Amino acid sequence: VREIVPEKSHLVVPVLGTADDREATVLCAQALTSVAVVSVAAEEAPAGSVGTAELVAFEILDRIVEMRLGRGLTTVVDTTGLDPKRRAAYLAAARRHSVTAVAIHFTTSVGECRIRNRQRTHPVPVKALNGMIAVSRSLDLTNEGWDLVLTPEPVRMVTPKLAAARAP
Repeated sequence: VREIVPEKSHLVVPVLGTADDREATVLCAQALTSVAVVSVAAEEAPAGSVGTAELVAFEILDRIVEMRLGRGLTTVVDTTGLDPKRRAAYLAAARRHSVTAVAIHFTTSVGECRIRNRQRTHPVPVKALNGMIAVSRSLDLTNEGWDLVLTPEPVRMVTPKLAAARAP
């Protein structure tokens, strides 16, 4: 993710293969330390339902995205990204503000999705989770017009000392 943020603004939309957005939030927050992650998660209704609170949260999220992009700020939209209309709206916002549009497709294993879902305060119903996983697995984001589509791979964490060491 660090590589996508040179000296210009970006719109980054994580597209998750899981009902739990912690992986995207952590990755983006760690890699893009000077960038705000704009999230709807804190305002969302319990998973599996779309209520007034969630609709208002998305309306606020969209306003914040527009304002940040209008100021030329790199913006990470922290949402599941599975709704094609919402992805298209984020892509259109990036185009309106002439910023690079990046989609990050997280393909978390089905087993890990189920484990994370069980740990949620409001788990997504199994049928809804299965639908989310199926949608994520069927996506081909390369045909949607994104400037860059990334699929994170597992990484091994090393100490700063080891990372700074040079091979003999």
